[in-house]
Amino acid sequence: GRMRISDLAGGVGVTVFSQYDDRDAYYRLRSFDGGPFHLSPHGTSITSGTTSTGVSPVPGKWYQFRVEAHGTGSETLIRARVWLDTEPEPTTWQVEAGDSSAARLTAGTVGAWATGDGVKAWDDLVVTYIENDPFQLVTDVVGAGSVVVDPSGPDHARGTAVSLEAIAEP
Repeated sequence: GRMRISDLAGGVGVTVFSQYDDRDAYYRLRSFDGGPFHLSPHGTSITSGTTSTGVSPVPGKWYQFRVEAHGTGSETLIRARVWLDTEPEPTTWQVEAGDSSAARLTAGTVGAWATGDGVKAWDDLVVTYIENDPFQLVTDVVGAGSVVVDPSGPDHARGTAVSLEAIAEP
């Protein structure tokens, strides 16, 4: 999507995994009081990773954004990119963060977030369900031995049962 702000004394952003109807909790990508766009939890926390994009808004300019959120078995992973509408999309994620707290969110809705002075606007918002995106399974052997992964390979569709067999060296 795209978003813009007319006054740095306000805030603009989007929320993901919002539980708002039942619980005041969500993750939000926002800029507030002229600061850079960053990931800010509400009603939960961020326990690891990078939360700032380093991109500060200029009033009246459109900023494109891309946010991905994945609820895994033990952690919620959130990645984001923000860039000036007239520039190409960055090739790397500026925000890569995780929440492994007991209050972490694993699903929810997407929404717009705003506060303070000025006009806020959003455009071209597209929400895509990505649960079937593959995840990468990485194994690390300490000492001698090996790990057999079944099905083999590093990439697996979410929800796929994967067997791991540790084979020790004598």
